[in-house]
Amino acid sequence: MKQLNPFDWIEEDEEKKPGKGRPNKVYSLKVGFKDIIAHLEKEQKKNN
Repeated sequence: MKQLNPFDWIEEDEEKKPGKGRPNKVYSLKVGFKDIIAHLEKEQKKNN
């Protein structure tokens, strides 16, 4: 999550559990896998 968060690729929501305790965190992607892979490939080519 730490690697995806700076690019604003994930959305974080909280889901309340019944009873006491902290709510669960629910993560979902804002962009598609193809877009993420294309970006990572571009960065890899740029660094080589």
